[in-house]
Amino acid sequence: MRKNQKLRGIIFIISFFILAVFTVISVIQKHNFVPDNVLGFLLIGLVYLVQKRSRVSDLSIILVNLSLLMHTSGTLGLYGKFVVSIIGFDKLVHIFAGFAVTIFSFQVISEERRLFFIPFAILVVLGLGAVIEINEYIGTRYFGINNGGMFAIGDELPEMKSDLQKYDTYWDMMFNLFGSVLSGICLTAYYRIKQNPKSS
Repeated sequence: MRKNQKLRGIIFIISFFILAVFTVISVIQKHNFVPDNVLGFLLIGLVYLVQKRSRVSDLSIILVNLSLLMHTSGTLGLYGKFVVSIIGFDKLVHIFAGFAVTIFSFQVISEERRLFFIPFAILVVLGLGAVIEINEYIGTRYFGINNGGMFAIGDELPEMKSDLQKYDTYWDMMFNLFGSVLSGICLTAYYRIKQNPKSS
């Protein structure tokens, strides 16, 4: 896989710039997303280092960076919005991140693109998701943080509409799984078609 370093450089510059804007806004507003934005710089930097050593695609880099920026856009109050009916922005982030991180993890784990490794990529996502939910529990239970950010259980939605909010932790993990499985299906279809173009 030939890397387009110029394109990738632009992707990371734009990502860092957007994150810097979110950080400034969160600091001025004294928002709970300040730690999330700081961690965002570290994670995007980690993605940059990993992609230099791995055969990951430009698309997977864009998707992972977008998932990080979607979360940190909570600085703008998006976690307090419903996207479709009872589905809040929080669940959209979880399903998109599950999709994006599965693709990225798969391409890092298996440079030969062996489909056997897709379940392992899904397990990576589920493991990371569990760590995030534990982090939220600790932040809310022991530090009293309950209004957004990576240290708070729940979203910032103004009203309780469904079990998606009442059982937020469980549904977050299920939406991670939904996105991850969808990603696995797309990866399987894509690489099978690519390996057997005549049969498609």
